[in-house]
Amino acid sequence: MFSKKGIRSFITNFRGWRTDRKIVVFESDDWGTIRSVGSKDVIEIYKKFGIQLNEYNLFDCLEQNEDLIELFDLLSGFKSNVDGKPSKFTANCIVKNPDFSSIEKNSFKNYYSEDVRATFQNSEKSDQVFQLWKQGLQANLFIPQLHGREHINSRIWLEHLNMDSVDRQLFNYRMWGAVAKSQDDFYYRNSMAGLNYRTESEQFEVVSAIKESVELFFQLFGFYSDSYIANNYIWDPTLEKILFENNVKFIQGQPNQLFTTYWREKTGRKTERHYQGQRNSLGQMYLIRNCFFEPVTDQLNSTNSINQCLFEINEAFKYKKPAIISTHRVNYMGGISMDNRINGLKKLSSLLKKIIEQHPDVEFLSSSELGNLIARN
Repeated sequence: MFSKKGIRSFITNFRGWRTDRKIVVFESDDWGTIRSVGSKDVIEIYKKFGIQLNEYNLFDCLEQNEDLIELFDLLSGFKSNVDGKPSKFTANCIVKNPDFSSIEKNSFKNYYSEDVRATFQNSEKSDQVFQLWKQGLQANLFIPQLHGREHINSRIWLEHLNMDSVDRQLFNYRMWGAVAKSQDDFYYRNSMAGLNYRTESEQFEVVSAIKESVELFFQLFGFYSDSYIANNYIWDPTLEKILFENNVKFIQGQPNQLFTTYWREKTGRKTERHYQGQRNSLGQMYLIRNCFFEPVTDQLNSTNSINQCLFEINEAFKYKKPAIISTHRVNYMGGISMDNRINGLKKLSSLLKKIIEQHPDVEFLSSSELGNLIARN
C-alpha cells in the first residue's frame, strides 16, 4: 500500500519521459537578487505588519564572494564515476535589481532598475561575484539560466511603496521581499511574482520585462538562456509564446503551474499540471522538479532535508525519471548568518556523498543538458 509520500511521488513521476540513466539536476533559484539584511529592526518591521518570519526573510541576501568560493570548492569535489564531470548547479539568475536611490528621488512615482553587475560592485563583499559566476560557468559548476529581469513585480511593488506598507518600511533598508500574508495576496498582490498581471496593459509591461531580461542575459554571458523559471511559478500560455520567440526552449517548474491573475479570471482555471518532458503547443518542454533540498528549513521546522531528498531521488529513479532537485540560494548564504552557510554546505556535502554511494552510476547534468537529451530521444 502506498504511503502519502509514495502517492505524491507516483502522481509526479508516473507520466513522461523515462531513462535507465541515473541523472541528477540541481536547479537553484534567486541568484543575483537583493533580498534581506541582517537587522533586528527589520524583524520588528515584519512583526509590526504581521508578516511571518520564514527562512527567506531571516537568511536570504545578496551572495558574497566567499559564498561562491566555498560552494564551488564543494561542488568540484564530487564527480560522477560515469564521465568524471563534477556536480553542478543550474543557477537561475536575475539580471537587474531595483535602483533604490532613483526611485526615492522620484518620490516613488516611477520604477528604476540597475544592472546586476552594478549591484555587485556596490557591495564590497560581493564585488567579485560576477567574475565568479563566469568562472563557475567555465569550470562547469555554475550554469546560469534566466529567472527574470528582477525577482520583483515592479508595478505592484510601487503600489505598495506608495502606501504605509511593510514594503515601504523595508525600502529604507534597501531591501524588499515581504512574503504575502494570505493565498489571495500571493496571487493578486504578490510583489515578488514578476510575471503576474491583471490586464492587457499590464501584460505589455510584463512582456517588455521578459524581452529586456533575455537581451541583458545575452550581454552578460554571450549566449541566450535555454530555459526559464518564473518567479513564484506564476505564468501563463501567452507568456510562453513570448519566451518561445526569445529563444527559450525549456520551462523549469514544479508539477503544478500557477496561472497569472489575468489568465485565472479569463479562463476560470487556477493551475495546470505538467509532467516530465511534456511539450506545449509551441514545442517548448517542461522540466519538472520532483525532488527538494532546502536545508535552511531544518532550522525552523523539524525536518530532515537530506533523508527527504534521498527518498525523492530514489523514487524518481524507481520510475526511471531524472531527479530534478530544487535548492534555493538561501541555503548557502552567509551574509546574514555564517552558520546558515556552514550548515547548508555541510548538508549538501552529505547529500552528494550519499547520492554517489547509493548510485555509483549517477550523472550530474544541467537543465539545458537534460532538456537537450530528452529532445534527442
